[in-house]
Amino acid sequence: DGAPPHYGNIVREFLNTTFPQRCIGRGVVMAWPPRSLDIAPLDFYLWGYVKQHVYSERINDITHLKRRITDVIHSVTPDVPTRVWEELDYR
Repeated sequence: DGAPPHYGNIVREFLNTTFPQRCIGRGVVMAWPPRSLDIAPLDFYLWGYVKQHVYSERINDITHLKRRITDVIHSVTPDVPTRVWEELDYR
């Protein structure tokens, strides 16, 4: 349909079928403003943090990957989100 892959009709139909009434974005039931503060800072920080630490060592198999993800998530202490918000307030 000429749209970028992440916004094509096939992708939207799949998301709407798989996650009814739970998709956020343009052209779906739950429109979400771009650069919304509701989902931006911690979501993008946290997943980048997790990815960086999970892949800081070579992953051997799916069990190892799951263990790494679990370990990294458990390493996030309550002060981490607080420091992220403080840094955002500073900027």
